[in-house]
Amino acid sequence: GQARRLQILLNGLKLLSSPTGKSEDSNAPEARSETIAGLKTLASSSRTARAMLGCIYASMGQHALALDAWQRAIELGDNDVGSREYRATILGISNSFVMLGDATPAEELLLHLKAKPATSSSGSDQNGTALKIALGDNDNNTSTKDVDLLWRIFFVSTLAEDWATCLAVAENLVDSIGSDNPHLDDVPCARAACIFALLQCHRYSDALDKYVEWCDH
Repeated sequence: GQARRLQILLNGLKLLSSPTGKSEDSNAPEARSETIAGLKTLASSSRTARAMLGCIYASMGQHALALDAWQRAIELGDNDVGSREYRATILGISNSFVMLGDATPAEELLLHLKAKPATSSSGSDQNGTALKIALGDNDNNTSTKDVDLLWRIFFVSTLAEDWATCLAVAENLVDSIGSDNPHLDDVPCARAACIFALLQCHRYSDALDKYVEWCDH
């Protein structure tokens, strides 16, 4: 019944809330197995259960299973690209592709998110806590999320060796991180990323010019 359903979801949340993604009793793997089995019984109709399974499998290093769970989570619920829940699920799928060594689809998914800004929802976010635990998405600041997404795209584009995208994102980072931005400490990193991307694009003179310009500041 409903009580059992809620208990399964609470067990999943408890598992995800632990620092290691395991149950509080590290000597009780059966508790983790029981939680996974319970979530599987709900997965046919619950996007929350599917998302939790993705988080749990990812924390266990079982990235193929995590990818399948994330992708199946997309099949249920609102797939508005601007919603926080949908974007967190896409980040999970992207992370799984990266961990499986396939950077190109991961990059495409992140660029898909970048194309449309996130929107805030006044309604309940059933998956929010679980997804944020799995993805480290604990900051509601829009500026922070934008910069974080840019860094994710930069990292994945280097893995995909898509240097045009890498450079475009690095330049966007430099422009986004200004003196009035909370990410002021990221300025040297953004500049280094831009120079790196210019070098990868064989624009050696431009890279040198940027180096000289930024060393004077």
